[in-house]
Amino acid sequence: MAQRRPLRLRLRPYQVGLLLLASSTLVPFFVLFVRGVQLVRAYELRQPLTGATILDRNGEVVAVLGSRHRTYVPLPQIPVELREAIVATEDARFYHHFGIDPVAIARAIVANLRAGRTVQGASTITQQLAKNVFLTPSRTLGRKLQELVLALVLEARYSKDDILELYLNSIYFGEGATGVQAAALTYFGKPVSRLDLAESALLAGIPRAPAFYDPYRNPEAALGRRQVVLDRMVAEGYLTPEEAAAAAGTPLVIKRQSPAQAPYFVDWIRDQLLDRYTPDLVFRGGLRVYTTLDLTIQRAAEAALAAQPHQGAIVALDHKTGGILALVGGRDYLESQFNRAVKAFRQPGSAMKPFVYATALERGYTMADAIFVDRPINIAGYAPANFRDEYLWTTVTLKHALVESLNSIAVQLLNRIGIDPVFSLARQAGLPLRPEDRHLALALGGISGVTPLQLAEGYSIFPAGGIHRPVYAIARVVDSDGRVLEKYSPPAPERLLSRETAYLMTNIMEDVILTGTGQAARPDPGYPAAGKTGTSDYRTNAWFGGFTPDLTAVVYIGNDDNSSLGETGGLLAAPVWGDFIRRVIAARKMPAPLASRFPAPSGIVTGVPIDWITGGIATVNCPSSQVEWDAFRETEVPAAICPLHPGPLLGPQHAPGASASPSRPTPSTPPAPVLPPASLPLPSPDVPPMLPPPGYDESLPDPEFPALPDPPDLALPVPPPP
Repeated sequence: MAQRRPLRLRLRPYQVGLLLLASSTLVPFFVLFVRGVQLVRAYELRQPLTGATILDRNGEVVAVLGSRHRTYVPLPQIPVELREAIVATEDARFYHHFGIDPVAIARAIVANLRAGRTVQGASTITQQLAKNVFLTPSRTLGRKLQELVLALVLEARYSKDDILELYLNSIYFGEGATGVQAAALTYFGKPVSRLDLAESALLAGIPRAPAFYDPYRNPEAALGRRQVVLDRMVAEGYLTPEEAAAAAGTPLVIKRQSPAQAPYFVDWIRDQLLDRYTPDLVFRGGLRVYTTLDLTIQRAAEAALAAQPHQGAIVALDHKTGGILALVGGRDYLESQFNRAVKAFRQPGSAMKPFVYATALERGYTMADAIFVDRPINIAGYAPANFRDEYLWTTVTLKHALVESLNSIAVQLLNRIGIDPVFSLARQAGLPLRPEDRHLALALGGISGVTPLQLAEGYSIFPAGGIHRPVYAIARVVDSDGRVLEKYSPPAPERLLSRETAYLMTNIMEDVILTGTGQAARPDPGYPAAGKTGTSDYRTNAWFGGFTPDLTAVVYIGNDDNSSLGETGGLLAAPVWGDFIRRVIAARKMPAPLASRFPAPSGIVTGVPIDWITGGIATVNCPSSQVEWDAFRETEVPAAICPLHPGPLLGPQHAPGASASPSRPTPSTPPAPVLPPASLPLPSPDVPPMLPPPGYDESLPDPEFPALPDPPDLALPVPPPP
């Protein structure tokens, strides 16, 4: 009898491929399914915890996320109309699918292919619950696969009514309200069980886009969305057309409620947390979030902004660390939840000029350089004008030009030193300049726009001695077990300017407040402060950015419809800034400083009297209105004496608030002074001429300036006033 040969399993290559494909698909699915079961079990075993507790830098509680009116409501206590409205709007086939709806998926694919873009989604209520409770909002294929698996786990473990109940108690309705009970109390001031059909339809429409359909902020959009919900309820057979029409005719009546502390800041922190953690962890995980906010400074900022009639924003930073001390995104949170501090990109006007002058000082210019004539100019077809089209028609020092915010001088200076270094400095300081912002209008803030937070970060390099530190708000996050989930680790500080240049800019910007366009920002007498005004085209945006030894702050004032304010940054934003600083000083009971000006670093000479027309050292015969008190590097103190007013030198002790730094001895035979061009008449000793010389034609290109070709796509804006 012949011996049988052993049976061998012979697989063809395609069969091996199919097995590998099946295992590569099933194994990850099985792992995700097991992980999903574990997540759901952990969710069930966990005791209900509070939402994330937001604390300020002193440990004072600012807010508890999701805690406002939040109460878990069983499904029988939720009106049938609200349940039906949610189902009809979010997932009409909710009671007919197994957590994933193939019909909806197919319908969405067809609609999106026809439109050539994503116009319709196919997420079920179960999938949304899985995403809201267990997953982060990231849009990746892996997260979507987790969502699908978790939806299957939830459908296997809970009934449809259980899933709907969990969903209604976990979705976010805006205004800090999570769950239907919180939403009902927030918008209507009554428990969810007492909502009528019109109110239920309004609430059901909010979760799709809580910020846009917020009835406080956008009542027309909220009512339009309510109509969509009512139409869907009719289409699904929940309402008759007559019932829907009656509900649609009900006027919108909402009950405004006082917001929590620092509402704009809290909303901003909540959004950051939801970007990093699951909604369940943020709203139920008992997190403790330690921030850099100082509630004392925050309250001062809120009060200062609320005291004026326009919308706006205030941001305050600790320039020694980059930590945000205060952030107010609007005059009234109930009036508008739009956070202008971090979302309003606006042209800063002349508030951009400090970056031009800082670049010049870093390259060896001095504040006493009187190298440009304040007059109309035309550079390669770009003809910026001064505010009110007024000119001095003489040379002026760079310091006087910035203190008085002369547009003509700023553009001439930028043209002389080059656009690239200024562009680079501003970007490194935190301003999001774009390639299309690279033009001469950069000197006057003719750029795509910056937010108040970004401008504050940029200005912080001056009081920080030329050091740039990125801004931040969350210092650390700790979970309910005391484990540190994240801790801010500051990057290495980046030096953008020398300490000397940073101080020289500070010295100039002090005079903006003492004698220039920012006098309305002056805090208590004797308290050091420095800053710069800014006004964009047609006076649509008003700015004041400045700093004290303790903080850097920016005030923005502007109407959301971009209509004209009618006034400049010096008249609108500067007073708010000064009010804010005075409130901070009073609230913190800050002692009077030892000196009325910022201390100068070593190697700097301060209190040097300069005639601002000639740039020469002032004499006792120079008119007091024509004298400024400048600071210099020791090696750059000018030797030239004012040629218009010969006489004994004016000593540094006459400088208001000047430090005791000695001035450099003046040589007995000074070099020739800087004089105005011969083509212009010399000004009188007392009053500089205000009219152009005979025959001057400002419409022609100025031969003094090179013809710079504009980039092909350059569209130079009308230059803003100071």
